[in-house]
Amino acid sequence: MNLPDSALTFLDEFIGLYTRDESVEKIARGDPQFRLPTINVHCFEKFSSDEPEPSMQELYRRVHSRITKIIDFPAPFDDFHFHLVRKVAPTKPMFCVTFQLPREVAFRKK
Repeated sequence: MNLPDSALTFLDEFIGLYTRDESVEKIARGDPQFRLPTINVHCFEKFSSDEPEPSMQELYRRVHSRITKIIDFPAPFDDFHFHLVRKVAPTKPMFCVTFQLPREVAFRKK
């Protein structure tokens, strides 16, 4: 998703993705070779010019925290790949975050 200002807000649409249609859920659960989708999401992690510039690791942790809160699942930090796309302003870096949709999220009943 390449809408860095709002893309994270769409991540909750993946909750229960494979439970919305019984036939899809049956196929996905029954196929041992079934792979859950890889998500690539662009986002900003702004910080105040009044604070010391956070390290990249701190910014990655902030983004990870936002994502896990939105999908309501404590996915491990190491399951995420972070890439600094560019700084669109001195206090506004844009990242591309890649992770595989967790099974617990994809098959959660809403």
